[in-house]
Amino acid sequence: MGSDEDTTDGGTGKGSAEQVAAIFRKSKKVIRTPTKDKEKSQEDKMDKILRMLGNLNNEMKEMREEQKEYRQEVRELRKENEKIKRENMELKQKIEVVEKKMDRMEKEKRRNNIIVQGIEMKTQDQNAIKEKLTSFLERALQIKIDIINAKKIKEGMCLVELRNETDKGTVMKNKAKLREIKEPRVYINDDMSKIEREIQKKIRIRAKEERAEGSRVKIGFQKLMVNEEEWKWDIERQQEKEYEEKEKFYEEIEKVYNGIPKYDVKMIIGDFNAKIGKEEIYKPVIGTHSKHDRTNENGKMLIEFATERNMRIASTYFHHKAIHQGTWISPDGKTVNQIDHLLIEAKHSRCVTDVRSYRGADLDTDHILVKAKIKYRRPPRDQKQKNTRIRYPTGKLKEEKIRKEFQEKINKKLNEDIGKNMEENWENFETIMREGAQLLTEGKRKIGKSWFDEECKNVIREREKARMKMINNNNIENKRHYEIWRKRAKNVCRKKKRQNIEQQIKEIEDNYMKKQIREFYQGIKIERRRNVSTKQIFCKNKEGQLVGGTDESLKRWVEYFGEVYGIGEEKTLQTEEEESLTTGEGEEPPRKEEIKEIIKRFKNNKAPGENGITAEMLKVGGQNLEENIVKLINKAWDEETIPQRWKETLICPLHKKGDRSKCENYRGIALMDTTG
Repeated sequence: MGSDEDTTDGGTGKGSAEQVAAIFRKSKKVIRTPTKDKEKSQEDKMDKILRMLGNLNNEMKEMREEQKEYRQEVRELRKENEKIKRENMELKQKIEVVEKKMDRMEKEKRRNNIIVQGIEMKTQDQNAIKEKLTSFLERALQIKIDIINAKKIKEGMCLVELRNETDKGTVMKNKAKLREIKEPRVYINDDMSKIEREIQKKIRIRAKEERAEGSRVKIGFQKLMVNEEEWKWDIERQQEKEYEEKEKFYEEIEKVYNGIPKYDVKMIIGDFNAKIGKEEIYKPVIGTHSKHDRTNENGKMLIEFATERNMRIASTYFHHKAIHQGTWISPDGKTVNQIDHLLIEAKHSRCVTDVRSYRGADLDTDHILVKAKIKYRRPPRDQKQKNTRIRYPTGKLKEEKIRKEFQEKINKKLNEDIGKNMEENWENFETIMREGAQLLTEGKRKIGKSWFDEECKNVIREREKARMKMINNNNIENKRHYEIWRKRAKNVCRKKKRQNIEQQIKEIEDNYMKKQIREFYQGIKIERRRNVSTKQIFCKNKEGQLVGGTDESLKRWVEYFGEVYGIGEEKTLQTEEEESLTTGEGEEPPRKEEIKEIIKRFKNNKAPGENGITAEMLKVGGQNLEENIVKLINKAWDEETIPQRWKETLICPLHKKGDRSKCENYRGIALMDTTG
């Protein structure tokens, strides 16, 4: 018994043996001691690896040494290169100083010299050349000059040395007179230095390139005129500046273009100074009927802009005669280019049925009128009646004759039977007042500019006749005739306009001196608004994007004024006091004397409501009109209702300052019906 217990408790029994056996059964791998051959092979491999590492270390050391040597050589070369650069810079500066000095000396030497081309000299005798040139120049230029020396440089070209700079300046100022001499053609140029000749050479090369592109070119001294635009001789810098300006221009167009809603039809019309050619690669965008054969740089930029936005240049899509394609005429009348274009989105391109220019329109400008025919079918929608606010010149009621006619007309109608309900009564009253107010609008209305009288019309007609004559036969005589009438018409219109402005200013001053304050401020307002358009078509939403169309603009205005007045939806505000008033309990209707007194106290010159009935009309309408107003008010009191017109209010936005397309820059004034 005791031995069994000791065996179990001591762990030397059967249970312990099984546990040990289970542990040893988990690992089946047997580790054996390697043989001597394997140990030797491993040692050989280790020795080989160590030798290879040693060789690599040696090679790395050699490479580091070589790199040090290379770096040292590079440093020395850099120092030598910097030294050479400094020497070259110093030498270059010295050369520039010498060249400038030589150029100044050469300019000083040539200061009084000119080059005369076109006069044939058969002799080399300088005295004979001098006498011939003196005689020719004094006769052709109609001046007196003193030539010191003259010699023949080559065939048809002579170098002339004048006495002083004054004589040279006189010759250069009058050399334009040589254009009148057809045979022989003589030219006078400045005697230039070497640097100036190099500049002129570059300018001539550039002029040749521009002529090849169809531009009208005129070469000047250290400048080039291309299509009436002046380019300085530093062409590269000038081109870079112009390119930046063009990029900025297209960025501004893109900004406006992207701000227009997608559902709107987008068209871009204007003077892009872009000549569109007939290149095959551009045909999907430009069509096949351009006036020009090659596209200039501005044209390429326009085509790129149109391609990126999937637009078409519609102005080059339609076949026309050459005279109906040009949109710009040069001052000399010899060059005609097509540089004004119309771009439209590709999905709407079929809406444009024709684009052409009309030479007959006299616009007094170097551009020709361009007309586009557009057929756009808008989706059907309900036709809303257009409400137009009427303004009557009530100042005429001060005239006794007109006042009596007005009273007779409305009293005759007011005596007729009136309607049964309140709304019908008011409509009849409003109609009668409007018909009576038509007397104030009778007479010939003055349309157009007040200063544009018969004299202006006659001179414009003569200018138009001269222009058509020049277009049909473009010779020097007809052109001069047109220029005379054009200048005369401009002077006459400018004079008439100036006189009109001076007269208006004088009237404003007279009103101020006579203490006529209303007329004084009205005159100032008219002058302020002379060049400001009050018609607002587009406005911006809260995100700053343009909103086009009447409906969208009205929604934005409703939203803005709703925020200003704190109105989310249509609300009816009614206090307890007003509720007691609407019941009519314990209150008597307004008396006739009270209503008449209120009408008399109306202020004149106040803006009326939508129907245009003013306080002046009510005040001069007479006793019969007052009786009808009393009846209307008493009927409204008895029926406890008012006409719909009395509930309506016109809100007129008045611009304060800043961007006119932002609603936030306006304040609103409310116009209610005068009678209500």
